[in-house]
Amino acid sequence: RARGVTYGQFFNRNQREDPAWIEKYEWWYRRGFFVPEGFGRDALCRLTFDGLDTLATVYLNGRKLLRHENMHTPATVEVNDRLIRGGRNVLAVRFDSVPLYGAAVGYEGTWMPPYRELAGPLVRKCQMQFSWDFHPRHLVSGVWKGVRLEVLDRPRIAGVKVLPRDVSVVSAQLDVEVRVEGQVPAGATVS
Repeated sequence: RARGVTYGQFFNRNQREDPAWIEKYEWWYRRGFFVPEGFGRDALCRLTFDGLDTLATVYLNGRKLLRHENMHTPATVEVNDRLIRGGRNVLAVRFDSVPLYGAAVGYEGTWMPPYRELAGPLVRKCQMQFSWDFHPRHLVSGVWKGVRLEVLDRPRIAGVKVLPRDVSVVSAQLDVEVRVEGQVPAGATVS
């Protein structure tokens, strides 16, 4: 069978044998896109990945942007100085083999018995892909949620954290922390 060809996963013995070759390789995803001249030049430009499964290294125009090892959390990186404005950009994502990663880490100093596969507990990946009673082993990798280039041309509130202090039955004092994204003008206040 040729590399890159899969058959009916749930037919006969294919659930054990057919997808096994997928997990042994690194996988690359590439996408070109055009950025207009002047696009977001005076703003915060960032690239956000909502889902990378799992051992991902992201490149933009041949330069490494980030390493992300958790399929359950988004990854965001600023790209202002890396965009080619008025030209073609190339985004590439490399996904490393999870079993090869587990083998490289090794069993030394872990609670795992040597007959168990090590990679499962060591990566933030959907654990049923390692095989559960209702799901055959099928270790896949890839971009599994949205990817977007965002331009923050004005400040925005990205998060608010409220911490209670001096609480009584009738009153409370609160500390409020506000996380702001984007370029905040000098002397700006939040009210």
